[in-house]
Amino acid sequence: MKNFIVLIFILTLIGCSSTRKIKNKDVTGMWEFPGTMVWIEIKPNNFVYQCRVDKNGSIYNAVGILKKGIIYWEKRWGKDTIIMKNDTMRLNGLYGNYGYIRSSNKMAKKCLSPIN
Repeated sequence: MKNFIVLIFILTLIGCSSTRKIKNKDVTGMWEFPGTMVWIEIKPNNFVYQCRVDKNGSIYNAVGILKKGIIYWEKRWGKDTIIMKNDTMRLNGLYGNYGYIRSSNKMAKKCLSPIN
């Protein structure tokens, strides 16, 4: 039983050290979902824009606001809680848990002037 308690304690420490409380300034910038045409840009004023381009070239986008580590989307996706693990920004929301990496690439031009 003592070994079990020690194991639980160690796992708790590991879990706590791999995530941290999110500061809005830590997540500003451009993020992308690897291997796809999906970007999220978080501005210093906490404005958030997400753009997805599917295989057929259709654009799905949404705007939102970042407050205390949660993105509140105006349409489509509800809200996403940000969880940082190392250099990956994970969004946990209505449709699942997805990991984004910082992007040095620019968002696709068609995302900058979407029709919908």
